[in-house]
Amino acid sequence: MLLSRNTIVAFLLLSLMGCSGQDPIGTEQEVVEEKFPNVNLNDYDSVQVEDLYQLIVPKSLFPTKMLNDRARFQYNQLSKEKHVYIIDETKATFVSSLEARKIDFSKDLLLLLFAKERLQDMKGLLDVKRETKLEQSIVNGHRCCRVELDADVYGFPKTKSYFMRFIEGKKNFYTVVSWTVKGVSGSFRDEAYAMGLSFNEL
Repeated sequence: MLLSRNTIVAFLLLSLMGCSGQDPIGTEQEVVEEKFPNVNLNDYDSVQVEDLYQLIVPKSLFPTKMLNDRARFQYNQLSKEKHVYIIDETKATFVSSLEARKIDFSKDLLLLLFAKERLQDMKGLLDVKRETKLEQSIVNGHRCCRVELDADVYGFPKTKSYFMRFIEGKKNFYTVVSWTVKGVSGSFRDEAYAMGLSFNEL
C-alpha cells in the first residue's frame, strides 16, 4: 500500500509528537526523546503489513523472504548489504513464558524484560564488538527500547552494524532488526531510524 507524500509527512509529524517521553516505561532507566533523522521523504514509501502496522521504507529496499522465517515484514537491498525485518509476538505468549519460569514482573517493566531477553537471544548468535546502552523512548505513542551493536557473524568476513528496536503495541511486541556492513552504516543508520520512528500500530 503506497501513500502520498503529504500523508507520509503528516504520519511522521504524529510520530515525532509521540516521542515526548511523558509516559515512562519504568524506573530503571530514563526515557529519552528521539529526533527524526534528516532524510528525504521522496525516497520513502509507506508500507502497511496486514492489519497490524505501517511504517515508511526506503525505495531502495525490496521485499524478500530470505531474512527470517518468523517475520511478516522483510526488506533488503542485497547488493548494498542493507537488511531489515520485523517480528511480531503476542504479549500474552511472553507473559506465559515468564510465568512458566516463575519470573516476577510488573506491567510497566514488561517491555524492558522482553527487550533484554530478545537482545540476549540475538547476541547469542553474534560475536559482539560494541554495544550501546539499551535506551527507552516513546515512538508514535508506543513504548520502545533501542540498542545498536557492531558484531561479527560466523561465516561472514565483514563486521556488521545492527540497529534494533523493541516496540510495545496493544497486544503484541515488535522486534525491529536492521543491519548492514560496518563502515558504510552511517547513511543506513538514518534509514533504520526513519523506519523505526515511523512505526505505527493500526
